[in-house]
Amino acid sequence: MIEIQPIGSHQIERVKSIILEVCQEIFEVSEIVIQQYDDMSDIVQEVRSQKSEVRSSN
Repeated sequence: MIEIQPIGSHQIERVKSIILEVCQEIFEVSEIVIQQYDDMSDIVQEVRSQKSEVRSSN
């Protein structure tokens, strides 16, 4: 039986990449089109920006 486990923080980018690849295959559209329908893409970009700023200040 398949065991489902929470996604580790070190796996987030790879999981997003897999989901994007699957969506591209299913819907036969580009990455840009898929990202237009991602309700959280602006939040993700903001969080990444903040993390980058914090790392830079350390």
